[in-house]
Parts: sequence; structure tokens; C-alpha cells
Amino acid sequence: LLSLDAKNKNLIPSQVTFSQWSVVMNQAELEGNQWLLAYEVNVKGWLPLPGGIDYVLADPRFALLKQNGVSFYDDSVGSAHGPTNPVSIPVRRTRLQGVNENLLSLLTLRSGEYY
Repeated sequence: LLSLDAKNKNLIPSQVTFSQWSVVMNQAELEGNQWLLAYEVNVKGWLPLPGGIDYVLADPRFALLKQNGVSFYDDSVGSAHGPTNPVSIPVRRTRLQGVNENLLSLLTLRSGEYY
């Protein structure tokens, strides 16, 4: 999800397609280990629908979620409005008190926020 979100925000070159993930884009996978990826990729429109069939809308349980705008991944963080160089972002520790400093450096987002 993070990679596809980054691609959607033009942080990954356009020639990178992630087409290998199309194997999880099917109704059966909504019941599998990659259900979150299968659902979010469809809802966000990050990859083309295989065969043009909306497999999420074909599943009554997941269709209800999609039709009501339910998403489990917040892609509003790290929008293109933030700095382009994550290294220059000052560390904000208000939300992650006590988290290992090495982990904080891995969580740096373009917007300078941590979650």
C-alpha cells in the first residue's frame, strides 16, 4: 500500500508499474491473506481492474464498504504539498512518545508527520 500510495503521489517513477500485484486483484483474495491490499487497490483505483471487472462490487460484503466510502488506509498523509527532501524535515515527537529513534527515522514522511 505504501508503494502504491507513493507511486500515486509521483514519488516513484512512472515506468514502475507494480503489475505483479494484479494477482491479488480478485474477489477470492478478499477472503485471503492479502484482503487489505486487494480492497484498497480497488477502492483507491491505484491499478487497473483485471478484465475491467470490479471484483469488490461483486462481493456483497465488500461492496457495502466501498459504496459507503470505507477505506482502511489514509492516503492523505504525505501529500505533494510537503517538502521534497524528507531528510530536511524536523523531527516531531508529539504523537510517538518513547519510540526508538531509529524507528522514527524510518517513519519520516514528506509532510513531516509521524503516525
